[in-house]
Amino acid sequence: MTQPLKSFITEDSLDFALRHVTDFYDTDFFPRAEEFVALAHSWKEVKAHILGIDYRHLVSSLVRKPGAFRRYVYREALFPTLMFRRTYDVLAARSEKWADLEYVRILHLAATTMQCKVEAALDELLEAGEVPEYEIVKARVQPALPQSAPAIRARRPDLAAYDALLTGQGIGT
Repeated sequence: MTQPLKSFITEDSLDFALRHVTDFYDTDFFPRAEEFVALAHSWKEVKAHILGIDYRHLVSSLVRKPGAFRRYVYREALFPTLMFRRTYDVLAARSEKWADLEYVRILHLAATTMQCKVEAALDELLEAGEVPEYEIVKARVQPALPQSAPAIRARRPDLAAYDALLTGQGIGT
């Protein structure tokens, strides 16, 4: 079982990031000076928000607008485990725009089915050297539908026993 990526984002690591940004004005997000002040002022709330992000709450809206995935500020929270991150990296090696769409669809599949089954399918595909495309993952995760419904023979009930009860004769008297 792979370790959730979210477990690497700890309260200490977020505090370190704020100190680093405050001391060196160096960050991937390039905030302006007033944003540093706002972050520091509401740091407890900002940390709670970052640590509380669950991809299941966001993925439905991302499926409708997959281009937003690349620009999402807390994008790292959308990789529930390292296997999902590895999957995105393999997809992005082909094309970033295509990878965003495919990955968001795979993430939505994980949110609407079972994440562990999707992760197992991703692992199998990556170990086999295959690109984990959405349709392939979906085919491995979703159970096959039965070809036809089983035939059911309904027997007609013998209502004479009920009639006997209603008339007071009883059964076997």
